[in-house]
Amino acid sequence: MGFSFFLPHFLFRGDKYHCNICGFHAYKFLQRGHDYSIITKLEIIGAGKREVDCPKCGSSDRDRLILEYFKCNFSPEQLIGKKLLHVAPEKSLSKKLASEFQLDIVKIDLRTKGYFFTYDKSVIHGNVMDLPFESNFFDFIICNHVLEHVENVETALKEIHRTLKTGGIAITQVPMSLKIPHTLEGQISWNKHERIEKLGQFDHLRLFGSDFEERLKTAKLLPIYWSMNNLQLKQKLKLGNHEFVIASKKK
Repeated sequence: MGFSFFLPHFLFRGDKYHCNICGFHAYKFLQRGHDYSIITKLEIIGAGKREVDCPKCGSSDRDRLILEYFKCNFSPEQLIGKKLLHVAPEKSLSKKLASEFQLDIVKIDLRTKGYFFTYDKSVIHGNVMDLPFESNFFDFIICNHVLEHVENVETALKEIHRTLKTGGIAITQVPMSLKIPHTLEGQISWNKHERIEKLGQFDHLRLFGSDFEERLKTAKLLPIYWSMNNLQLKQKLKLGNHEFVIASKKK
């Protein structure tokens, strides 16, 4: 993120941008992402080098977009006590959803030990391909830029479907290029440089194509796409890169 990441957040105070998660107003956000040529060439949604991280709470453009989805589609009264599974939880987003909507949030990650300084004991160690919950348990599931890392996407989607209640909603954001019709699966033999060159990030196992919708439908998840219509607010929240929320309803 550069040297600015280590500076006190108050040095970034200003009126240009606003974080809807922590309420901070800034003249500048911090940098994230990469400027690899494949990202530009394939116009990969949800990727790219950009100044979008809040200097105070660390929220990204992805996090603020998901919060706006909830704010625009639900009232706090509708969500009180509803169960939400947050896979690989973004700390500031989870905290905001719990406080503003009083959601009952369960947090899970396969790499809890790797995030020792980020996660507290409330984050359960678990695998999205084998969720340790009974069927029809959650009203919502957030799986934000996770599926590009899992070994088997179909297994993960089946588990998401199984643990969702009928009519429940799964938010499954992924890096995706609408320029390629079929998801590009990485090869085991590829090294980090080859993954960067072909997938856009060294630790990604795949780059999703426009067939992601069909994969959701095959898992009996009906995708509904939501994006911000308020362009002025979109700019204020520093939401860009053409990313939209993929909120799929369980059939």
